[in-house]
Amino acid sequence: MKNTIVIVIGGDHYNTYGIIRSLGEKGIISDVLILGHRQKKSFVLKSKYVTNGLICQSHGEVIEHLSKYYDSTTNNIVICCSDEAEELVIDHYDELSNKFILPICKNPQETKRLMNKSVIGMLAQTCGIRIPESWKVVDRIIPDEIVFPCLTKPMESTKGHKSDIVVCHDKEELTAVINDPNRCSDFVVQEYIEYEKEISILGVVLQNGEVVLSGCIDKLRTCMIGTSSFAVMIENSVLGNYVDKLKELMKRSGYKGLFSAEFLKKDDQLFFLEVNFRNDGNTYVATASGQNLPYLYVMSCLKENRLEKTFAHYPCYFMLEIEDFMTRSKNGVSFWQWKKDLQKANCCLVYDKNDKAPFWKKIWLILCFYIKAVFHKLTPKTNNDGN
Repeated sequence: MKNTIVIVIGGDHYNTYGIIRSLGEKGIISDVLILGHRQKKSFVLKSKYVTNGLICQSHGEVIEHLSKYYDSTTNNIVICCSDEAEELVIDHYDELSNKFILPICKNPQETKRLMNKSVIGMLAQTCGIRIPESWKVVDRIIPDEIVFPCLTKPMESTKGHKSDIVVCHDKEELTAVINDPNRCSDFVVQEYIEYEKEISILGVVLQNGEVVLSGCIDKLRTCMIGTSSFAVMIENSVLGNYVDKLKELMKRSGYKGLFSAEFLKKDDQLFFLEVNFRNDGNTYVATASGQNLPYLYVMSCLKENRLEKTFAHYPCYFMLEIEDFMTRSKNGVSFWQWKKDLQKANCCLVYDKNDKAPFWKKIWLILCFYIKAVFHKLTPKTNNDGN
């Protein structure tokens, strides 16, 4: 690992921290750029697995740092932990590609094109993967053939938010969502599947083109940010022949790097939703199960052939512990049940007994946020007239 620098780019989020932990446990200490974080403090940068850390307020600050502090004499490997970070390295491919190994296709614009949900859905179909019936809504123009109920999704993840994902039961509800000026203008509208489970699978495409998949994540609870807060990783045999078809999809994409794919399960049918062409927030769960995907990727970038064999152990329960605790009442979970679930978890996504500082820093930042909110609410407002 001499002359090798791993640069992790992402938000102040457990997604970014999962990469740092996974690599740190293998003795690989990362440089970290926190992207788009307004605060001057970060819980991720408190990790002992961080060599150099920087909070960047803008894309320009990220590019300036990458250009100034790294040269082509070392093996610089970039790992992206958000759609925003992925799009950033794609847009600046020409100035970064001579210094960094980037998690993209050979043609950078192809990765950006595949981040469009409509495009990746069509490619999935060519691999024999079933997708929900879908329609494009461009410039807020709604096709007449849409059936209800349906689900709205931003056509490009970087131009929308989770709040743009809405179930609409009739054209009136759909029109209200599409014409909302506070939402994105381009959507993919899908038939709404009355699914039994949401299933996601984590994976990595190594530099030699080999696709390695983890187990599948079965959500048991979600929290206020819409992500799984208590879940279990099980064997990927639940996907049946979609395991091989997903590998074929990723090979055809030409992408190299960490990714995740999402499916809905209804009866014996599976419906493909999307591929996230960047690190998934739950990647550390694969590491905890015995399959360290970030490490495999870094070693493949170095053309290291002495990779250890991995033996994953399932089921592997995990918890996004702080958020799950904060939303336990909303989910109808008693404190004692929550404590039992915590004890059942094989790993937590923030707390690490060998790296405790990020957990306590996050607790402190949350407390500060609520204290400021209460103080602001109790502070008397004054009008501009001074009366």
